[in-house]
Amino acid sequence: MRLVLLALLAVAPVFAQPVTPDVPCRYSDCAIRVEPAFFFGPEIVQGAPGQEIVVGRVGALVGGLEDVVRTSPAALEHAGAARRSRIASLTALVAGGVLVAVGVSQAYSDSIDRRQFDVFYFGGLGLGVVGGVFELKSQREQSRAVWEYNRSLVGE
Repeated sequence: MRLVLLALLAVAPVFAQPVTPDVPCRYSDCAIRVEPAFFFGPEIVQGAPGQEIVVGRVGALVGGLEDVVRTSPAALEHAGAARRSRIASLTALVAGGVLVAVGVSQAYSDSIDRRQFDVFYFGGLGLGVVGGVFELKSQREQSRAVWEYNRSLVGE
């Protein structure tokens, strides 16, 4: 009798049905992506191409992305980093623009020497480059947030 029970226990895993996880939404239905939009900024869409629905918009400070990916902690972290990088980018670009404008306006008023003009002008251009680097970082973090959110749908 014991031998029969042991044989059944040894064969039982072969006949076991695979357990499918209780996923609230299929990947093909719930995966998101960012699509460019002409007037109001990029849209966050969900679903298969041709059947997608707009679930949010990426605003000037990438705030809408955090609302959409809030169920995935890793995606939320990347969305927050994208927002912080966008704020740094806009700050550097505005400050750089102001420095260039001040330098150019002072150069035409003859109340500034060449070295001061160089400081304003090239300092402003340098801040513009820094702003561009932060913008690239923001876009990379935004892409990673979308990737992490979609990855969480398949349970990895």
